[in-house]
Amino acid sequence: MENFMIPITEPNDVRHRGAGDRKKQDRKRRGACIDINKRNSLVEQYLPLVRTIALDMCASTTANVEYDDLVSVGVFGLIDSARSYDTSRNVKFSTYCKCRIRGAMLDELRNLDWVPRLTRQRNNKLRKAVMSLESQLDRKPSSEELAAEMNVDMKEFKKISGDSDIANVMSIDNTISDDGQSQTQHDTIENPRASDPVEELQRKDSRNFIVKSLNKLERMIVTLYYYEQLTMRQIGETLNISESRVSQIHTEVLQHLRQRVSSNDERFILAI
Repeated sequence: MENFMIPITEPNDVRHRGAGDRKKQDRKRRGACIDINKRNSLVEQYLPLVRTIALDMCASTTANVEYDDLVSVGVFGLIDSARSYDTSRNVKFSTYCKCRIRGAMLDELRNLDWVPRLTRQRNNKLRKAVMSLESQLDRKPSSEELAAEMNVDMKEFKKISGDSDIANVMSIDNTISDDGQSQTQHDTIENPRASDPVEELQRKDSRNFIVKSLNKLERMIVTLYYYEQLTMRQIGETLNISESRVSQIHTEVLQHLRQRVSSNDERFILAI
């Protein structure tokens, strides 16, 4: 991946603004932001840093995560940092992009399993103590009774119960069954701020879906075509493959994605 030159185009919202807004944006960019060619060079130059950070992450975490997955989300973080880097703040790009790359990888780890293993174990221990005492006492047990049941002092109990408040005593990811249909408690919680929960979830998960479902070449083609809005010909020139090969891979990607989702989720494919 490190040999690819990744063009970084201007966002759609900038290209479609009025002439007056574009002039203001141009003046601002000339004073603070680096040009497109420099951004491309930065992305190519700092791709090895993405791999280094991914290796460190894999070595320091107990989460079940693939190295290639961390590299992929790290590349997205690097591209975002090259786009948003502001030279007027007198911050080295190496420092700035390192934070963005690590942030993207940490977000991926949180998405995989945001509850630490020790917290989950303590949470399960507390839940079992609650169930045991409720059955014995026929009422909700007090904090002191729970601490005694768990064989911990009150200070430790308060910490455990505080962690459980964060993780929830019964995880929202626990599977429940209703009329033979399995779902998680998370699926039953309504978000009043979401105008269309399904559509919002599709947008949020589309990038992770791509990262986990496609190989490196497929991910790069999807990124350049849908995010950077390059043509098939431009992608072929960038990746040193023929335009027909790019088109073939693109078609295979869509077929692959359609097999992974139901017909009712067609908007998910379009959102990618």
